[in-house]
Amino acid sequence: MILSRSYRTLASNTARQATISVWNGSEIEKLTEDVLSVYHSRTRREREAMDPAEYRVLYAEIEKNRPYYYLMGMLQGYCRYTDVYDVYIAVPDPDSGDLIVIVDPAEDSGLGPGDRKNVSVGFLKAFHSWNKEEELQQYSLMNKVGFICTVAVPLKNQDDKLVAYLFVDVTLRDMFAELMKYAIAITLATVLVTWLIAYNHASWMKKAVIEPINAIAGAAQTYVSDKRSGSEKTSHFTDLGIHTGDEVENLSLTMADMEKNLLEVEKVLTAATAENERISTELGLARRIQAESLPTTFPPFPERTEFDIYASMDPAKEVGGDFYDFFLLMPIIWEWSLRMYPAKGFLRRCL
Repeated sequence: MILSRSYRTLASNTARQATISVWNGSEIEKLTEDVLSVYHSRTRREREAMDPAEYRVLYAEIEKNRPYYYLMGMLQGYCRYTDVYDVYIAVPDPDSGDLIVIVDPAEDSGLGPGDRKNVSVGFLKAFHSWNKEEELQQYSLMNKVGFICTVAVPLKNQDDKLVAYLFVDVTLRDMFAELMKYAIAITLATVLVTWLIAYNHASWMKKAVIEPINAIAGAAQTYVSDKRSGSEKTSHFTDLGIHTGDEVENLSLTMADMEKNLLEVEKVLTAATAENERISTELGLARRIQAESLPTTFPPFPERTEFDIYASMDPAKEVGGDFYDFFLLMPIIWEWSLRMYPAKGFLRRCL
């Protein structure tokens, strides 16, 4: 839309400038009268029956005159040094409605004065319904050049009498080429911007996510290695210094708190283990004392064959609360009686 407007503006500005140049120093009014005089000197049927070379002879003198030569060079300059396709002067044929060329510098058209200009039906309709006051702007499709934008400007003399029309054609092929360049530029710019955004996002992801996570993973591995080697370092995660302001920083802080809590739990477990070992040692010593206090020689009375004695104690836990011993009662009573009653004969008789 912007390019279409710019090409329309180009055709309009060229038409206005060419109009000023035509009236300054050229005899366009007399040249138009001469061309139309020769044109109307033949009927339509006679013109159509004439050979093209023979028909061109009718305008040979006009093409040699200074006004025609001057206008031809001027309009050729506009075509050569601007981006317009053609700048020509023509008048409508009241009989056929076609445009009669006065001056047309386009080389590929091959039209001279008195030739009919091949224009689209849509343009002719727009031209004949035109109010002839303002410039006419019309898009049309031509077989040779495709879509063109034509701007028509009326040429009037000092008495405000309409003499001819100046036409400027701008092909839309150039506009399509510019559109293609514009599309390519937009595509390249989009690709570049997308690449920059992706690169910046990837850099941000690497700096804000990947590198901190890798640092946390490395600190975890170092923590395990140091624990196995007996290192007393307690700031594996705190020393990372991650300040991303997001979940990764929260993860780092959580790992640092976990390391601190694990250290406290480790201290508690170490103290509890030491206490358990102390208690276990004391209980083991008590068990040995208890075991050594019990008789361990069996049989205890090998000279006595009328009975057997055996005993053992298995505590429910480390230490039991029971003790035992065994001995012969008769010898004890005998010794007691001798101490209490010296008369052995009496005691023997009692026994």
